Amino acid sequence: MGGLAVFALNINGKNINIVKIMNMVLVMHLIWSILRWQIPMPGIWNGIGIFLFPVIEVLLIFYCYLKTQFRLVMPYVLLVVVFNVYMIIRHCFSGDFMSHGASDCYTFFFSLFCLMSLSKEDFIDRFYIFCLTAFILSIAVSLISYLTLAIPIVENPVPGGRLQGILPNPNTLGHVATYGYVLGLGAFLIKPEKKPLWVALIADTLLVLKVLLDCESRAAMLFLCVAIAGMVIGYFLWFRQSLPATISKVLFLLILFILAIALMVFIMFIISDTVRSFVLDLMRVPYDENSGLAKIVKSIVASFSSASNRDVLRSITIRHWKENLLFGVSAARVVSDFTENIDQAVGSHNSFLQIGATLGIIGLALFLLMYISSFFFSIASAVKSKDKRIKSISVFIAIFFVALSVDVNFENLLYMSLAMMVLIGYFIICSGLQLGRFLNQKNKYHG
Repeated sequence: MGGLAVFALNINGKNINIVKIMNMVLVMHLIWSILRWQIPMPGIWNGIGIFLFPVIEVLLIFYCYLKTQFRLVMPYVLLVVVFNVYMIIRHCFSGDFMSHGASDCYTFFFSLFCLMSLSKEDFIDRFYIFCLTAFILSIAVSLISYLTLAIPIVENPVPGGRLQGILPNPNTLGHVATYGYVLGLGAFLIKPEKKPLWVALIADTLLVLKVLLDCESRAAMLFLCVAIAGMVIGYFLWFRQSLPATISKVLFLLILFILAIALMVFIMFIISDTVRSFVLDLMRVPYDENSGLAKIVKSIVASFSSASNRDVLRSITIRHWKENLLFGVSAARVVSDFTENIDQAVGSHNSFLQIGATLGIIGLALFLLMYISSFFFSIASAVKSKDKRIKSISVFIAIFFVALSVDVNFENLLYMSLAMMVLIGYFIICSGLQLGRFLNQKNKYHG
């Protein structure tokens, strides 16, 4: 299967590579996940907007089975199928399918589409194209969001003046900006020779920092910090060997510069009241100007732990989950005692907890089996792969997994969601499963 034949659709007498068509659909789906927020679609049109790409993806899967040798990757796809089928069944019994069935199908069909068999070259190309699209899209969203500030008819409804731009809330803007930026780093690792990508990454570094300063999304800040820390570790473990020598040296100097800046900020945070106030206000951490460093650190930890009263939401969610530990309760029941008006899909602001509370221990176990298996395959591929590009992608996926795992403890981005981030999350999960397939092929070959 390492060298799948090239199959094509014949459109108006022209042959078009089916892999390129599938990649184009992924790109358009990613773009559509942002555009849907900007286009008012009442009634049935909203349903059409949600199911447009899932239907296209399913039709292309059927076409591949009928006309090509492309197949769903077995047995890895079963991890996705079992979890999603259980989720749909459970939502039917809990009454959630009428409100969340669309998101169930949305992620299910997208995941299946990402788990069609590909050669290594096609997988690398797809990963690069997806990362690059998310990167460009995040830049576009950030720039347009700032452009709307100059339009008088556009108002910022968020208290405190936090920037939300063209997206539903400041946290969403922060996540779109940071997820796209980190995926831009992934694209750079695959094709470091692309000089326009260097320039775009440098410019977007400043843009992302500006967005985070203005939207004040602590979860997005934490995600970015964990991801960058992971990339630095990844550099010393592998990237410095895989990248061209000149680029590797430049990155080494850049890392030293970043560490020096971080150290300087830390020192200024300790000795300067002005810097300390700026940082704490940015992170929305309550503090007393006369507090000592130990007390301030404790306040920072407590602030991230509570995360705008998310600790209260978590405790209420756990209390409801205990009503049915094995199978969970309905999403409506989860939010029934929340003091704030929080949408069911957002719920506890914690993906793992939301899955457990609404799907029970069984659903959470099935999800973690899929999630951890994908992470394990990325680690194993990073260790065992001989292909430099596959190894770089594997290390990057492992880093993204760690950052994602931290982030989804503060936001419900992997469950009952139609946002761009859920597509990115499941693309990463499915890419990890694809890496498992390549490892299995290698073992069979050597066996």
